[in-house]
Amino acid sequence: MVKKVALIGTSCAGKTTTALGLTYALKKKGILAEVLASTDRKHLFSQETMQNSEDAQCNIILNQVQNETFWSVRGDVEVLISDRSCLDYFAYYSYQMQGKDRKDRFLAMRELVRYWVGTYSKLYLLTPLKFVDDGKRPSEDFRDGVHKHLLKLIEYFNLEGRITIVDCPAEERLERIINDLT
Repeated sequence: MVKKVALIGTSCAGKTTTALGLTYALKKKGILAEVLASTDRKHLFSQETMQNSEDAQCNIILNQVQNETFWSVRGDVEVLISDRSCLDYFAYYSYQMQGKDRKDRFLAMRELVRYWVGTYSKLYLLTPLKFVDDGKRPSEDFRDGVHKHLLKLIEYFNLEGRITIVDCPAEERLERIINDLT
């Protein structure tokens, strides 16, 4: 069975950098590790579409689940490191749905996430680092709102005991997670 490790958090938290470093470190130790990185950036949706389209948001969540399933059944991976999880994608989706009528699809996605988050062996919440406006990410205010919303979802799904919060400088994050995993 594949051990799934997800690094969660908002943009500019160092998830992709940490996921790549963690995968490399595990491979050096002889562990068959693969990285599932930046699946949200591989879509052809514009940032505006991603923020304003419920279809796009659902597509991203479902793609994450599909990609994790693909890697889990391959048979040549011991540890799958993902720089996102369906939980943080759902945080973006539900944050943007606040104040709108919650439809059946929203409730179905919430239940999928409730189930799917239980399939992770380890979840690490990386707190936001200094914001970098690269023209591709949402604004800093939006990012901070999503981070607060993610914390509420962690409480809502009763995940406090399942998530390790990594709140330290970027250069210390990788070592902390490696020490925890090995």
